[in-house]
Amino acid sequence: MGKRKKPAQPRRILILGGAACVHADAAAARALCEFDAVMACNTIIADWPEPIDYAVTLHPDKIEAWYAQRLERQPDTPPELWVHFRRVHKPIRYAHKTTAEIGGTVGLYAVKVARELGFERIVLAGVPIDPEMQHYTGVEPWAGRGADRAELYRIVWRSKLPELRPFVRSMSGWTAERLGMPDPVWLGLEPAPTDEEILGPERVAAIAKMKRGMRTVRKAIEAAMPADDLSALDALHAHYLTAAEHLMRRQVPKP
Repeated sequence: MGKRKKPAQPRRILILGGAACVHADAAAARALCEFDAVMACNTIIADWPEPIDYAVTLHPDKIEAWYAQRLERQPDTPPELWVHFRRVHKPIRYAHKTTAEIGGTVGLYAVKVARELGFERIVLAGVPIDPEMQHYTGVEPWAGRGADRAELYRIVWRSKLPELRPFVRSMSGWTAERLGMPDPVWLGLEPAPTDEEILGPERVAAIAKMKRGMRTVRKAIEAAMPADDLSALDALHAHYLTAAEHLMRRQVPKP
């Protein structure tokens, strides 16, 4: 059986959104692991009762009020502030950094910032993109236009899912359904299972034998082909090798 490698420790960040589930989500996430940083979005910048490392907003006109409330309740060092540069219409008293907006709610903007900061494991708390979920302050989501706005935001999120999935998980709602929830392997706390543990040693041996056979066939074809056609052969060989391995792995339950 293959030997498990000790997992490398990725940089982890917890992003706090504004849905009513934010506190429960954050508690559940922190029960799984320790985070290297915490990032807060919009009103939770003012209301989160513990230190935060980064503050992110698409409403820079409100940031001074949120920072004032935060410093009144929790006199800590103001977090590093990120805002969308096109929305800064007047000077902001606090030092800040900017990056372009990509749509899809401030939670998605926060993910963009977290990736620019180099975080590899990003966990969303209170970012379900659920029209039925109230804001944690008790108001209706998105000014009472929850269903329509949620679907518009989901369109943007859907377009970004392939690039988000390796790095992002969510603790609740629609985003958890699409991105999955964090687990110890993804968080880098436990080693990933080996092929032998997932597939069994007999199937692993069969895949290896299949690959050897395809390489033998490729060499025979290569010897009979003009050199100019070898690039096409390489692409065809890679395609069938991937397809054959996929077929042999089908119907194997995930760990």
